[in-house]
Amino acid sequence: MQAWVEGMAAAVRRRVVITDNEGRELISEGTGEGEASRFPLKVNGRPAGWVLIQPGGCGPVIRKQVERAVDNLRALAESRNSMVDLIQTNAGRWQELTVLYESTALLRGGQGHKDLAQGLLDHTTRALHSTSGAVSFRDASEAESLVTNCPEALDLGEVASWASSLPEGLLFTSVDDLEDQGFNGRAPEPPFLVMPIRSNGQSFGGLAMGWPEGVRLTSEHLKLAGLLAGQAGLAFSNLEMVEQVRRAERIQRDMEVAATIQESILPAPRLETPWFDVACVCEPAALVGGDAFMVMEQGEDALLVGVADVSGHGLPAALLLNAFGSQVQALAMSQTSPAQLLQQTNGLLVDRIGSMGMFVTTALLRFEKCGNLRVANAGHPPPILIDPCGEITLIEES
Repeated sequence: MQAWVEGMAAAVRRRVVITDNEGRELISEGTGEGEASRFPLKVNGRPAGWVLIQPGGCGPVIRKQVERAVDNLRALAESRNSMVDLIQTNAGRWQELTVLYESTALLRGGQGHKDLAQGLLDHTTRALHSTSGAVSFRDASEAESLVTNCPEALDLGEVASWASSLPEGLLFTSVDDLEDQGFNGRAPEPPFLVMPIRSNGQSFGGLAMGWPEGVRLTSEHLKLAGLLAGQAGLAFSNLEMVEQVRRAERIQRDMEVAATIQESILPAPRLETPWFDVACVCEPAALVGGDAFMVMEQGEDALLVGVADVSGHGLPAALLLNAFGSQVQALAMSQTSPAQLLQQTNGLLVDRIGSMGMFVTTALLRFEKCGNLRVANAGHPPPILIDPCGEITLIEES
């Protein structure tokens, strides 16, 4: 449990605390203060305490990953309870079960996929007194990899890979058993066993262990291999959770930077000229979005004002909006007609993003010092004119 708390604190970069049902602190790791996010911890369906993350305020992505990690901790506790039952019913397995308890080191943070696979192989070899073994697993790039503990174990590699798709472990005492189970690849001479490495219904690889001819395998071999593979499954699941949390944090940081950049691109919320005042506001629904406004002086006697809305939400919409805004501002340096300005911008954007299925609606207004108002609209709601008397008029484009 201490190893789980250490790994969790490293993953979420907060203080992680486990308490009992009365709130008494049992284990803690990391640093953090303030109100905590609380996650109930149950073992065999009964309340066993709480997992606290400080400070709280976890986002939905991190909260989902923490809930998954707590489920892994529950499975670990239940797995260890199963080990205790084995000790009580089979004292002769004490040495093997001690190795199983030591295998909780698989759950410590800082290990890679290959380290976890090698650790599983070492623990299983010692616990089951096997002479050869192989572990097939998915590495960080989702490619299938293999570790073995001796040259003879290479024949077990294909069997270990096949085991990853099995719903449960199997014992093989003859070649006929393999054919009955539908395996048609290369395999060593029995006896050997295979076991999927799973956690929360997800497969992370397969384990295959072999013995010399004449060794009699029993259900105890299968049970111990299953417990070790279950521990490894939790470890692989935790490692994946850590990677997902780190990816989520990187995405969150990137989105925050993108929001800052997008905000800096918008004009000042207030522009005052000797003959015209403009006030603007934009509140995106998310960190970044596809809504914006523009205010641009065209010489000393004209002002170009516009609003735009990109289809969709989030970063794709923000990127398209930035491209659109940059194009409009560049063309507005020489083009004074709002209608011509939108036609030219549309022609350029269609060539670049026409196949993406996204679009921009916009309205441009050119205010001239002499009193003229020129309006161009591209699929956007018409601007609204409110005169000093409060009368409202929709400005239809001409």
